[in-house]
Amino acid sequence: MRRAITFIGALALVAGFAGCGDDAVCGPPEGADPDGIGATTPGGPVTWGDFDSSPNNDCGMQSLSVHGFQATPVLAGGITPPITLCIPQPSAIGADPITPGFTDDDTVRLVDFAGGDAEDCTFTVDRDVALAMTVAFTGFCDDGANAAGYGISLAGSVAVKRDCAGTITDATVQLSGTAPVSPAPL
Repeated sequence: MRRAITFIGALALVAGFAGCGDDAVCGPPEGADPDGIGATTPGGPVTWGDFDSSPNNDCGMQSLSVHGFQATPVLAGGITPPITLCIPQPSAIGADPITPGFTDDDTVRLVDFAGGDAEDCTFTVDRDVALAMTVAFTGFCDDGANAAGYGISLAGSVAVKRDCAGTITDATVQLSGTAPVSPAPL
């Protein structure tokens, strides 16, 4: 009886680590900022948070979508511009940082990137300029569907079109930070 209980306990331990890739532990890393990922913009700091992900197959048969929403500064009307990434093949995600792109052929695709700053200007990604940023995933298990969630880290810059009362200029948003990502229901 004792051996059977020990064997069942060992199987449960092994099952708990299954699907966790090289990280061995599922979920966001210690130190992931619950307030989100910060950015420096021409109009002051901006933060995106409340990240979630769902395997809703938006960019492929096995794909995973990751969404975050602007938390600060608070914009007029409560608008919360997004960061949206799509992972066409979640099984391709490992421990190394990835440079996202804009096409279905990219391991991680930047679908949407928008925000607003303290100067009442808005910005959106400039798709004519290659991304100079990386995305990394920590504790990414079961192709991102594990109930523990995972961590997302963004670093580098994104070229944007900045609109200040109809005057549009080229600008750069500098991203830095790690945030927790919660799995969302379909």
